[in-house]
Order: sequence, then C-alpha cells, then structure tokens
Amino acid sequence: PGAESSVAKLVGVRSRQDSAELAMELLGPEMFTRSERALAANDLFLRNRCLSIAGGTTQILRNVAGERILGLPRG
Repeated sequence: PGAESSVAKLVGVRSRQDSAELAMELLGPEMFTRSERALAANDLFLRNRCLSIAGGTTQILRNVAGERILGLPRG
C-alpha cells in the first residue's frame, strides 16, 4: 500500500468516527438505555474507534503520508 492509501484510511476512519459520534449525540439521553438504537450507536462508535488502530495508528499513517507525499523528513 502506498501513501495514498494511508491518506484514504485517515479520511475514511475520521469520517466514520464523526458519524458515530453524531449518532450518539442525536440520541441524547437515550444513549443510556438499552434500546436497539442506543445499542447500535454504541456498537458503531466502539467499532469505529478500533479502525484507527487496525492497519496502523493514525499517527503512523500521518507520518507515512508526510514523508512520502509531502517529502517531510523522517522522524
């Protein structure tokens, strides 16, 4: 995988995490119940947090993109 895939993963993961956070905010106090919607939103939130670790942490992916696309020094 090249640097472009690192950028795509960063953008995709951040977008999914934002969507999960929005779902939780929209449910408001219902998030503290065991409703089907609350459980689904919680599951979505937790699964999307894991995506920022699987395949390389976001910091590693940023470093790859910075070095290979922007030509920044390793470090």
